[in-house]
Amino acid sequence: MLFIGIITDEILAATRGEDIIGSFVDVRAAVKEIEVICDAYKTTDTNYTVILSHIGFEKDQELASLIPPECGVDLIIGGHSHTLLDEPCYVNGIPIVQVGTGSGKIGRCEIEFDVKSKDPVDFKWFVDDINSDNCEEDEGVSTLLESYKNQTDEKYLSVLTNFKRELTHPARNQETELGNLFADMIQEDSSFDIMVLGSGSLRKPVLGPILHLQDLKEFFPFDDKLFLVEVTGKQFKHMIAYVMRDERKTGHTEFFQYSKDFRFVWSESRQEFDSFTYKGAEITDEQSLKLGLQEYHFNNMETSFDISKEEVSKNRTPRMIAMSCLGIYEELFSSGHNFDAVVDGRIGIAE
Repeated sequence: MLFIGIITDEILAATRGEDIIGSFVDVRAAVKEIEVICDAYKTTDTNYTVILSHIGFEKDQELASLIPPECGVDLIIGGHSHTLLDEPCYVNGIPIVQVGTGSGKIGRCEIEFDVKSKDPVDFKWFVDDINSDNCEEDEGVSTLLESYKNQTDEKYLSVLTNFKRELTHPARNQETELGNLFADMIQEDSSFDIMVLGSGSLRKPVLGPILHLQDLKEFFPFDDKLFLVEVTGKQFKHMIAYVMRDERKTGHTEFFQYSKDFRFVWSESRQEFDSFTYKGAEITDEQSLKLGLQEYHFNNMETSFDISKEEVSKNRTPRMIAMSCLGIYEELFSSGHNFDAVVDGRIGIAE
């Protein structure tokens, strides 16, 4: 079997400043590299080729559509978008599989080969729960983990604050209670007008009513820097219209939560905004708005919002305004209590 690892420039954009990182490839360039690798190994005894990717489900589909059949790629095992696929998705005859997020499930492939030709003749995909029914406990590992757990619990089970009730984030492609709370907290008393918070940064469906440090780190595991960018109203409309394109319905594209002063109603049938307001007034094309963006989305503005950093830099030079989003949340939560939030119509969708 031949395994080929693929990661693209878009995913590693956040690390461009690191000297140890070289140049990267987009999906089309990745296909060219796959062709070269597959061609080099045709003379060896390779009867099954697997792509291990970390580019997201949407890009996996694009990748599969571009791979020539002559390469003989048999399977793509993906990551990054945390898509749970109970059934393989076939594109260009290539099955694509992915198993969601966390350690609660494991993917399992069963591949049948012809005894004589050694060629694959059947493929089956299963998603199994990791629990006591399927996985026997290893006493040695359990003992080792317990020795560390007592030490880590002292720190990570410390109580930061409490919520008035349990708050939810049921899906990344809709407005949520926790999305509103986290967007509002980081925007309040800030130097920018609107916080545009990545839904994919919020990694658990439920939080509270007691919030431990461990809960916060599990819910918001990305310790991004925070950047300020300035955009015109016209640019901002284009950015959010791109976010609201039809592909968002699958949950495989970038989606965002917004702080309370910004609201919009998006028409699905007309693919445009019925309303687009800041502090109750319609945003004009010429209006200037300061946005808060996490480092990942700032570094990937083109794929997140269909606009380049160069374009927004013409309005004002972007700047980093905080070293740690997680640090901000730790400080804010530990200095208050009885937090609450509701879904209040910031993201409106009309026919």
